[in-house]
Amino acid sequence: ATPDDYPAILRICQLVDGNPLAIELAAAWVRILACNEIATEIERGLDFLSVSARDLPARHRSMRAVFDHSWKLLSEEEKLVLVRLSVFRGGFRREAAEAVADATLSVLSTLVTKSLVHRSGAGRYDLHELIRQFAAEQLAGRLEEHSATQASHGTNYLTYFGQADGRLRSSAQRETLAELTAEMDNFRAAWNWAV
Repeated sequence: ATPDDYPAILRICQLVDGNPLAIELAAAWVRILACNEIATEIERGLDFLSVSARDLPARHRSMRAVFDHSWKLLSEEEKLVLVRLSVFRGGFRREAAEAVADATLSVLSTLVTKSLVHRSGAGRYDLHELIRQFAAEQLAGRLEEHSATQASHGTNYLTYFGQADGRLRSSAQRETLAELTAEMDNFRAAWNWAV
C-alpha cells in the first residue's frame, strides 16, 4: 500500500466497522481492484465481500453467509424488529425504535448483545451499514410490512420535527438543534417517503 491508498483503506475499515473477516474479504480483492474501487464496491452492496477460497468454512466465505447464519439464530420477534430497524438512517433513539419497530427494551437488548445493533455513548442506537443492508433486503421481501414500517417511520419523524418548533423558539433552542441535527438522516428519509 502507498500513502495514496491510506484514505481508501481507512474508508474500507470504516465501512466494515473494523470487522476482521470483512477486512480479510476486502483484502482478497487487492490484486484485482484498487483500494478506492474496493471501497466503492462495498458501498454498493454486501455481496461484494465474498471469496471462493475452499480453506475457509462456508459460513466465513462471505459476509452474506455470516449474516445468513446469524439470521437463522434469531427468534421471529427479533427478526421482525431487526428488519423494521433497517428503515432508520444515521441511528435512532430508543423511543423511535419502540414507535416505529415495536422494539421492546428486551428485544433491543438482545440485538445489542448479539452485536446486530450498536448503542453509542450518547444513548443512540445504530445498525452497521452492512447489517442494515441485509435487514433491508429481508424487509423488502415483506411488501406489506415494508410499506407499513416506512409509513410509521415517516409519520414518527415528521411529527417529531413538527413538535420541535416550540422548543426552537425557547431557551432550549441549542439542545433542540443538537437533537434535530442527530436525526437529520431520518428526517431526510421521512421527507422522501412523504414526497
